[in-house]
Amino acid sequence: ITAAAYNNNFTGTATTTLFDIDTETDRLYKQDPANSGVLVSVGPLNINATAANGFDIGGTSGFAYAMLTTDSGTQLYGINLTTGQATAIGVPFPTTVRGFTIGLGF
Repeated sequence: ITAAAYNNNFTGTATTTLFDIDTETDRLYKQDPANSGVLVSVGPLNINATAANGFDIGGTSGFAYAMLTTDSGTQLYGINLTTGQATAIGVPFPTTVRGFTIGLGF
C-alpha cells in the first residue's frame, strides 16, 4: 500500500471507509471495516503507477484525487471509488511532488 485516504473524513460522521492505493498491483482497495487490515479489491487503476505521492477524498464532495507517478511523470488523477479507475486531470507536473491534500470544505 502506497497511499490511503478516508471518505466521510469530517467531525460527526457515523461511518467511514479507508481506501488504499497499491502501486505494486495498480489497484484501489478498501479496508472494510476501516482499520481492520482486511483489504477488499475495488478495481484496477488502469494505469501503470510507479509511486503514489498523495491521496485524499473531499469531505464535502466525496471526490477522490491522487498524485500518481507513471513513466510520463507525476500527475493529478481523479479516482473512481466504485470502480478504481484513475482518470488523468491536466498535464504532468514538471517537478517532484512530495504530498497532496484537499482543502477543508471541498
